[in-house]
Amino acid sequence: MTEDYRQLEGDLTAIFQFDVGELNVRRDQLGTVLETREDGRSARVEFPAADGTFHVPLTPMRWGRTIKGRRAGDGKPDQIWIVGEVQVRVDLGRGLGDEGAGNAESVRVRDARPTARAVMRRIFDWARTLDRQVWLLPPHMPPPEAAEPRLINAAGEVTDRGYGAEGGVLVLLEREYVMSGDMRAAIASEAFPEAESLLAEAQWALWPGNPYDTKRAVLLAAIALEVKTPQTLQGLTEGTTRQLLDVILARFDETPISVYFQLTALAEAIDGESLKRHDDTLAKDVRELYNLRNKVAHRGETPTEDAARKAVAAAEGAFEWLNRRLAKTP
Repeated sequence: MTEDYRQLEGDLTAIFQFDVGELNVRRDQLGTVLETREDGRSARVEFPAADGTFHVPLTPMRWGRTIKGRRAGDGKPDQIWIVGEVQVRVDLGRGLGDEGAGNAESVRVRDARPTARAVMRRIFDWARTLDRQVWLLPPHMPPPEAAEPRLINAAGEVTDRGYGAEGGVLVLLEREYVMSGDMRAAIASEAFPEAESLLAEAQWALWPGNPYDTKRAVLLAAIALEVKTPQTLQGLTEGTTRQLLDVILARFDETPISVYFQLTALAEAIDGESLKRHDDTLAKDVRELYNLRNKVAHRGETPTEDAARKAVAAAEGAFEWLNRRLAKTP
């Protein structure tokens, strides 16, 4: 990460500004830049400064748009600020040359857009799955551009006249989870845990301000826990015990082994600890999650909002228990 702005290597850089809804970022990372490579190109992600400005403004500065506020705190470096827009710069590695302006500039912007979106997707996915910012856009929804993209040359001069971009605003309301807002690890992540990503999608389907989809929430929560549970149990075992567990879990492809059975009987067989012993109510809620999943999958029932929230909460509780168990493993 760097505090200063330097032009990307090459003659021409495309700048995109994305509407990120409400991305929670640490105060000491405002105005900073993350460097990465995507699709073979150099790219940078810039977070707005505390006054809402970027080094290269694409729109008139408005604090309530690029910076939407901050969480309660005393202004320490790790205080969380709510960022509404982020810039991504993509190095095109060459200038316009003899092609001139006009259509050539439009082609350059078009070439750079997939790269910029891929970088922004990585930021979203890290924050959603590993920093509990589950209200952010899920993988099947592309991040909207909040301003017309621009091209700048090596001297930092804007060389284009601007082109129309897709727009849209994501309105997000209350946040229920504690997040770090530490974006430094986001840009370096290449892959994200599938179970956590699925659970984040289930949470997003019930997030205030989003169009509720109770069927999707229940199905995804159930799938997420189906992925998470055997992975965690395998991580708790080794040697002969791991081999025996693998044989048992291999039956899952032919004769399904219920997640409830894995969290209770199998988990207890491994080291004497089961979800039922830990929290009998949570274990019952997990069993009810799968009863509800079956009603959705096999009967087409639409769960009530309360039932869907309880089901997703059961998956969240089971995830937390599994993560605590894994954290105890030497």
